Amino acid sequence: MKNVREVFGILKNIIDKKVPVLKQRVAKGVEAEKTIYTLQGYIEDVENCIRINVCDVEYTRELKKSIEDLERKIQQLNKDKEKAIIASQELKQAKEFYRTYKQVVVYPEIKRLKEMYDKLDSKLFELDDKIFACEINMDPSHRSEDVCLQSENDLKYYNLEYARIMEERNKISYEINQLSR
Repeated sequence: MKNVREVFGILKNIIDKKVPVLKQRVAKGVEAEKTIYTLQGYIEDVENCIRINVCDVEYTRELKKSIEDLERKIQQLNKDKEKAIIASQELKQAKEFYRTYKQVVVYPEIKRLKEMYDKLDSKLFELDDKIFACEINMDPSHRSEDVCLQSENDLKYYNLEYARIMEERNKISYEINQLSR
């Protein structure tokens, strides 16, 4: 299972790097679509101008050249649109990969971490009971000096252990939150 996670991790890194580029291509395609629409309007205007000025041969020749320039720009922009369509399809595939990645890698890891968290929580409850017992056993009016001293030493140990487990539990909690995003 670890190999599967490693492979998915490598694939995720590749896709993570590719997704921003794909999003840029899609955005460029959207802009290309808008620009094509505008350029087509210009072409219509120039064609109307040619019809109006049909007698002025030199002027209509220049206008026809500008139409050719606009059509070349539109062809180039159509290539950007085609790239955007392909990028959009690749983004859909990336989205599917992320869904699979969560099912195969993230959710099982969250489950494992939650189990660890629950075990640590259980240990904390046990330590709470032991700490409480130590505090009761430290009363010199009801316990011998040896029991009080042993309880004091045990209390120090339990408090250190409690702090260590709390820190470990907090780290696990942070990892769960990071994975849950």
